[in-house]
Amino acid sequence: MAAIFGVIATSPRIDLVAAADRMQARLAYRAPDGFGRWSAPGCVLGHGALHVGEVAQAAAQPMHLADGRICVADGYVANFDDARARLGIDQREPLDDGRLLGLAVERWDTAFSDHVRGEFVVATWDPRAGRLHIARDQLGGRPVCYVHTPDLFAFASHSLALAGLPGVPALLDPVGIAATWHDDAIYLDDTSTSFLGISALAPAHQLAWQPGGTVELRRYWRLQPQEPRCSASAGEL
Repeated sequence: MAAIFGVIATSPRIDLVAAADRMQARLAYRAPDGFGRWSAPGCVLGHGALHVGEVAQAAAQPMHLADGRICVADGYVANFDDARARLGIDQREPLDDGRLLGLAVERWDTAFSDHVRGEFVVATWDPRAGRLHIARDQLGGRPVCYVHTPDLFAFASHSLALAGLPGVPALLDPVGIAATWHDDAIYLDDTSTSFLGISALAPAHQLAWQPGGTVELRRYWRLQPQEPRCSASAGEL
């Protein structure tokens, strides 16, 4: 797994560079191939790389989408060939899963998750609208956590990267630890983390952070039960 992180400052008291440095250091174990960053006034996005195969150069992140958005992604696309074909990408073009996810966002916007299957977390920042969007895969195969205070909004691939940010106490949550790590309790609460005040984005959910600090959560997929099939008639059972 690679790593992604981002921080938005909503107060001049926040030192974005220091906050990003702290988060990056906490995620170094997930990024043996180094980090890339994008920054602008009020926002920093980062990506920690774990290269697989021969597409390292083409896999550089953060990605600049054609519509001006900045994108970071961590994921594995199970229907890679199908999604690639639907996007009209030449089979000879070097392409990794992260870049494919970025191109899917570029084409289908927030509905990209209707066309991609696998494990992923994708975050996009729109510099013009000042809007952040995060999406997590249907079954929660890749992690992402977030914290929201009056001074900042931040997200990362691990809650440890968020603990200790300005206004975020690094206090363990015993209930959250039980819900996160116990084999049975994990199914009872899919938003808990090991730290107080830090939440996980639930599987099959999207998050939108709007100017003014509004956070909206939306579930985009739900497992649909199938009707049981039976080839025998009722009288034969």
